[in-house]
Amino acid sequence: QTVDLRQEAAERKVELREEQQRYLQYLSEVRQRQNAEEEEWKQLMEEKHQEILTKQNQQRHRHQQARNHLVEEVMEARHLQVQNRLNNNLEKKAELQKEKEALFQAIEEEKLKQEEEKRSRRQATLAYRADLEAQVKEKQHLHGEQRAQTLREDQQGLIQEQLIKCRRDQILARPESNTLSHPFRRTLRSANIMNP
Repeated sequence: QTVDLRQEAAERKVELREEQQRYLQYLSEVRQRQNAEEEEWKQLMEEKHQEILTKQNQQRHRHQQARNHLVEEVMEARHLQVQNRLNNNLEKKAELQKEKEALFQAIEEEKLKQEEEKRSRRQATLAYRADLEAQVKEKQHLHGEQRAQTLREDQQGLIQEQLIKCRRDQILARPESNTLSHPFRRTLRSANIMNP
């Protein structure tokens, strides 16, 4: 019977090794799936970012075209006004000169305004991209922590199970006493009697 118990213990060790291999394979598959999900999420975020940038560029281009067209119309209208006044009344030359200066000043102010808007949009775009990259890094960090926590819990459970099995195998492998029988042995003996 001692030989049978030793053989059973050896078989259980083999089963434990096989179970460990299956569990390691399972962990590898989980890691692969998680990595694939992270890559897919990053790709989606990048596509969304590119889509937003494209829309912003298109909107900015349309806005710039409309603004340029308006400035050209204003400049043409003012130029016609100035030319007519010069032709009709030379005495108003000083006043017309002031209007021209005001027009040039308005154009310069408009240019400065456009440059400021460009800088503002550029800063907003950079801030958005930085925020998007921070979100990606935070997501990766959280995924890493969750994966590490899951691995630690699974490994602790496996180690605990191994300790219990090893302890049980050690008890079963001890020589059987005539005066004292361990509960594991009584359970095993009862199981052998009921299932010969």
